[in-house]
Amino acid sequence: MTLPRSARWPWRSRSPVSPIRPRCTRNRQSEPPPAIPGRCMRRRLPPLQAMRTSGRSRPFPPRARRSRGFCGQTSISLPSPWTAAIPPGPASCSNRSCAATRSTTAPDACCPWSLGEPGHPMSPRGNVRSHTLAGGPGRALLVRPQRQGTPIAAKRRMLTAVFWVAVCCVLHTYVIYPLLLVALDAIAQARSAWGYLGGNERRHPLAQLGLPSISVLIAAYNEQGCIGRRIENLLAQDYPADKLEILVGSDGSTDETDAIVQHYAARGVKLSRAERCGKAGVLSRLVALAKGDVLVMTDANTEFERDAIRHLIQPLRDDDVGLVCGRLRLHSPAGAPLAEGAYWKLESLLKLYESRRGCVMGANGGIYAVRKDLFPPLPAGTVVDDFVAALRVLARGSRVSYAPEAVAHEEAAPDHSNEYRRRVRIAAGGFRALSQHRDLLSPRHGFTAFALWSHKVLRWFVPHALVMAMIANVFLAGASMFYSLALLVQLAAYALATLSLLGMTPRHVRAIADAAAHFVEMNAALLVGFVKYSRGAQGQTWVRTDRPARAA
Repeated sequence: MTLPRSARWPWRSRSPVSPIRPRCTRNRQSEPPPAIPGRCMRRRLPPLQAMRTSGRSRPFPPRARRSRGFCGQTSISLPSPWTAAIPPGPASCSNRSCAATRSTTAPDACCPWSLGEPGHPMSPRGNVRSHTLAGGPGRALLVRPQRQGTPIAAKRRMLTAVFWVAVCCVLHTYVIYPLLLVALDAIAQARSAWGYLGGNERRHPLAQLGLPSISVLIAAYNEQGCIGRRIENLLAQDYPADKLEILVGSDGSTDETDAIVQHYAARGVKLSRAERCGKAGVLSRLVALAKGDVLVMTDANTEFERDAIRHLIQPLRDDDVGLVCGRLRLHSPAGAPLAEGAYWKLESLLKLYESRRGCVMGANGGIYAVRKDLFPPLPAGTVVDDFVAALRVLARGSRVSYAPEAVAHEEAAPDHSNEYRRRVRIAAGGFRALSQHRDLLSPRHGFTAFALWSHKVLRWFVPHALVMAMIANVFLAGASMFYSLALLVQLAAYALATLSLLGMTPRHVRAIADAAAHFVEMNAALLVGFVKYSRGAQGQTWVRTDRPARAA
């Protein structure tokens, strides 16, 4: 008896067609299903057969791992963030034409997910590392996932970096740099003492003893209230009269300044009058008329102590020194302590330690001396002649020194608005002078470049750092308790500064509020001065600030 074929070889019998997923035929052309509401219709991937015959020699990416999966299919594990773009096919479909026919059509029964839907390998919520390719061994199509927004952690790291860079900028110019100068000076003193004991101390060449001829230059504009007192103060200096020359340049004064100066003509005071041309033009004209070997620059509202000129020229005995800066003391109109005095104390400390390195960054416009051959005519539009003069001396290889015994006194401006405008002009002029002498910022100038960066450049960009620190701190306030406290400290400082400027400061915090107000006002002037310099709105003529002469 012959048994049927299905009874003799039951394992060769064809399995019934699945009612859920019908068997694929080689030549079946699937039609796109009707649109389903809420279903994402995306561009389908290219056929698998075309990918296999694309002409590439290597079947898989270099770092991909190929392994055999279930049902004779191939599994490829790809490194993150790359993922396979072909979803797993049905377990009963091993015909290559199935993938080729459905690859150009819309999603059908062989693809349970649409590209981009939840659960799909390329979906942001379905990010898997390995996918099985239908149709046996093949190549996976690598598609870069859609770019997501910047993670919160990355934004927080960026804000943290901005905050600490700004804080370090402020700390470097006001804390780190002064401490570094003190440490370097201590090391230099120790080396000097060791060299002295060993007989190898360094000696600077000293000029022959004697007093050089001095020419005192004053640029005045409508200074009738203090020019007479200023001339009397200079004539009373402890210096030989035959070696002291006083030159006053009137920059088109419209008051009684010229008449008062001419009253002292019999005592050797000379007047040079010209039309309004700015302080730089007046000083350049006076330098051409001066006969002294050393030029002493001062202001009309400044008063020297009786021995100031003698102490001022003392460092010039060293032939390597080209400019000497004196010490300026500010006083309030009522004689009370001044918050600005703390700033000048810090400046004096920096000048003292920088002087021992031979590179004082700038001079006090009220009192400084320079060799005549190192003071060429100033460029037109120069506002900060003291800063420009120091940079020129340093650029020519000479040293800039500081004489703290040469003391000058000056009254502070009683009006905050006038003082603020004066600081804005100085800031704009300082940025311009720095741009004209930017070669000194090169590292080949050694410590001079480092001092210029630390003392001037970073300090002038402290306002920008404060703004960046505040913005970053606002967004970081909820990150930790530290940033919350830092934000409160900043807000409290600005509030105290505002109260001080409005005259509403409580008595027990007046000193702190005045210091905060001076700091905020100074940095606000620097910021406005930078904007004016960037726009080219800085004028060339000096606008007089009402600063009364100090009472005797």
